[in-house]
Amino acid sequence: MFPRQLLAAMVLFLSLVSSTVGAQQQVRGSNVLVSQGVTNSFLIKKVMPVYSDDVKSVNTSGQIVLALTIDKTGKVAHAMVVEKDLWGRKSVNINDPHLRQTSLDAVKQWTYRPYLLNGAPIDIDTSVALLFDFSHPSFPIVKLGEAPSGPAHSKPEPNTVDAGKASGEFGKPMIDPKIAEAKLTGRVEPQYPQMAKIAHIQGDVVLHILIDKQGHVIKVQQKSGHPILIQAAKDAVNKWDYQPFLLNGQPTDVETLVTVKFRP
Repeated sequence: MFPRQLLAAMVLFLSLVSSTVGAQQQVRGSNVLVSQGVTNSFLIKKVMPVYSDDVKSVNTSGQIVLALTIDKTGKVAHAMVVEKDLWGRKSVNINDPHLRQTSLDAVKQWTYRPYLLNGAPIDIDTSVALLFDFSHPSFPIVKLGEAPSGPAHSKPEPNTVDAGKASGEFGKPMIDPKIAEAKLTGRVEPQYPQMAKIAHIQGDVVLHILIDKQGHVIKVQQKSGHPILIQAAKDAVNKWDYQPFLLNGQPTDVETLVTVKFRP
């Protein structure tokens, strides 16, 4: 009986050790969740997707939301397309598998400075929202930090504010909506009002917004749109985030116009 009892005790001990190790691994795998607004400040290499002509010919626009795990060295260890992230941002118009894969291939090449907790680098989880707009094929695509082709004075860099621009309604420099859209890092889609659905109301809402030095939308004024749709558009745009705009190399408040589309 003794050997059998000893064997049972050893099995129980090994089972407990295995459970403990599994629990420790689960704890180590429970990464800190960090917003894109924070991780953007750690981003040191950003590769933008290069979409095929077939994808760009579909004449549509939308947003791809990807969930990421960034390891202790700042590399993207895991990435996947998600329908919706924890901040409420939704993927829109991402039916083409090539579009999704191209976005994944690009984001997997991003590199960040290590995120520190108590002075030590740790793995973190985050999400990123990539906008795409193939509805304006004539609009030149400008890479962040590079000037557009053509005369050097024709257009400023997309993240640089032209000091000669007229002030807007809030007294800050006005930014071309297309340039501002290229700096958008977080877009929350509006909730279609139930009353508007019942009444078959659709259309565009145009809003005038103020963006602060950190890239947050801090003021929203309506310019046009159906009254039933305006509040839903405001609620969504208030949650949008942009990369900071620069004036003489320093972050500055800016104004721009945004158009929110409501379609059934």
